[in-house]
Amino acid sequence: MAGTWLGQDLALFAGVSDGWEMGQIMADDDPDLFNLMWMRSAGTFGKPLCPVRLAYKKSDPRARGGGTSYTPETARRYFWESVGTGAWHMGFIQWSGSLPDGEWGVKGTPAQQEIAAIFDEWHAMEGYFDDAWPVREPVALYFSQPTWTLDGFQPLWTRLHRELTQRQIGYRILFDEQLLNGGLEGVSVLISAENPVMSRRCSGALAAFAERGGTLVTIGRNALEDERLWPNALVAQALRLEADSPALIDRIARAVGDARLLTVEATADRPYRAPAAEATCGHHDTPFDLAGHESIGQTFTLRQPGLRAVSVSNPTYTKTLAGHELTLELRQEGPGGALLASKTYGPEDLTDNARHEVPLDAPGPAGTYYLRLVTPAGLPPQTLGTWGTRDDTYPGGSLHLDDQPAEGDLRLELVSDVERPAEAALEAFALSDGVNAIAILTNITDLRVDADLTLSPALLPEAAYSVQDLATDTPLGSVRRAAARVRTVVLPHRSAVLYFGAARPGNVEAQLAETEAA
Repeated sequence: MAGTWLGQDLALFAGVSDGWEMGQIMADDDPDLFNLMWMRSAGTFGKPLCPVRLAYKKSDPRARGGGTSYTPETARRYFWESVGTGAWHMGFIQWSGSLPDGEWGVKGTPAQQEIAAIFDEWHAMEGYFDDAWPVREPVALYFSQPTWTLDGFQPLWTRLHRELTQRQIGYRILFDEQLLNGGLEGVSVLISAENPVMSRRCSGALAAFAERGGTLVTIGRNALEDERLWPNALVAQALRLEADSPALIDRIARAVGDARLLTVEATADRPYRAPAAEATCGHHDTPFDLAGHESIGQTFTLRQPGLRAVSVSNPTYTKTLAGHELTLELRQEGPGGALLASKTYGPEDLTDNARHEVPLDAPGPAGTYYLRLVTPAGLPPQTLGTWGTRDDTYPGGSLHLDDQPAEGDLRLELVSDVERPAEAALEAFALSDGVNAIAILTNITDLRVDADLTLSPALLPEAAYSVQDLATDTPLGSVRRAAARVRTVVLPHRSAVLYFGAARPGNVEAQLAETEAA
């Protein structure tokens, strides 16, 4: 999030604007589901969402700025993510353009033809989306503004966002503004996770929510201090969970229970192993210059097996390298440990701020590792560096200069393969116009997924519905409100767009009059 270290208050932006013109940038496998985080965060204020510069960057060290633009698969994914989260208008960045931070143009790439096909398909079905909007989920995840401002966007918030999404547990994000001004209306399950600094009014609102019979789930530290950093306490009836519990997400799912508006059960044609990424540091503030050292390295620790690759970002201080190579070594335990993998990048790969990784041939076990960057011989000062933090910010390892521990940390990105249930291959969105409903299932993998989708009666006010997949123009039969279950197949990197049309829409004119009066 842009406000991770700046402490930006999205409520202030919403309060002085008519809506959101957005240009978030996703990258590579997007393990943290960055677009969805942004759309849900901004969308919680009920103002128009317009990602008119929606961008994607596929890492390529030989490309200008270290990356290229959309692939056909990512274009489809982010189009339907945007529709599913309520975009009023959107645009892919960009038709043509090569800038110091990336080659953003799609003209002449495989994505160009795919984007044209996406828009053709959309125009054939867009009428069904008239007056349809993302539903207000009864599950909410609360982010305390004082915690965000003082401590940054919490890693646990990102984890919950990712895990709930991969289990198709729809949720809305609440900030202080909503918590204090009617945003809890319709919420039956409220999750407060790792909000150690919380205003007294907000801790009181959480307690009042629980007193009214709502299910309050607290995870980790909450309301230890108030907005003045004076001692605070959250005195409320709550399900209290530990952030490091292996059963955390399962227990949250049980607490949510029937509050889910959409449920998916799925099988795939083979096991699904998803990339999971973590960083040693949440930000970087220092380019460590490789010149003057034989090597710069960082130890790091993984608690779970499955390490697939480690990468760093290397600034060139806007210079063009010639005649120098960079070698990355991945070792076990520390500087003297066994060499597990290495990779050398030539000068054509060493563009400014490009990301360079060393992959493993087989997934690595849990334990301690050491990434070592070998300084090219004769490297001039301020020609090639690696990003990190001047202070010690990573508890799982330490910076090494010439293989000796030093103050600070490198910002490494660690990618692991984690086996996931087939449901995690699907992103699910529910929309409604008040009578009819739309469920979007987007397959973000190369697996074929067979899915059973069930909609809650809360989304279907009429007794019976006919179901059609708008993406394939395939009728899927009829369902009754009390048992709205549909089976469909979602092909690799495609979407099922399931329209539940009311068979007996009732007195529509009366319903419209009632809505307008409200």
